[in-house]
Amino acid sequence: MADRIVRGLARKSLSVAEVEARLYTEGVAEKDALEILDRFARFGYLDDHRMAEQLVTQLRERKKLGRSSIMQELRARKLDADAIATALDELDGDDEYRTAVELARKRLPSLRSLSDEVAERRLTGFLARRGYSGALVQRVVRETVRKPGSSVRFR
Repeated sequence: MADRIVRGLARKSLSVAEVEARLYTEGVAEKDALEILDRFARFGYLDDHRMAEQLVTQLRERKKLGRSSIMQELRARKLDADAIATALDELDGDDEYRTAVELARKRLPSLRSLSDEVAERRLTGFLARRGYSGALVQRVVRETVRKPGSSVRFR
């Protein structure tokens, strides 16, 4: 059983809780499961803190997600609450702002034919669904849509 878990870890990072759930699903006795988890942690195969940091970086840089969506993803992976808090503390507010502005500017050309009100509403929804806070979304929408000389032509 441990060999299958190691092969699984080679393909995809797993949290301690995910490995524990797999072990119990496979019918591994609790004592044996705890021993396997301890051994994997000692060898560095399981480290919720490192995994949380990697996921935060990946979700921020590749998927361009905001803080709340990143937190939701980390919780879905059943990571330790302390690991989640530590990883989220590393997020830079300025970085999040720049990413939100980048996303908004990328989205603006598709909103050209819409009125200001509709464009703002759609851009607000788009950024909010990505997990950006309300205050940040309002600031970004105000600075990108209402900015004179923006790439959007409104009627």
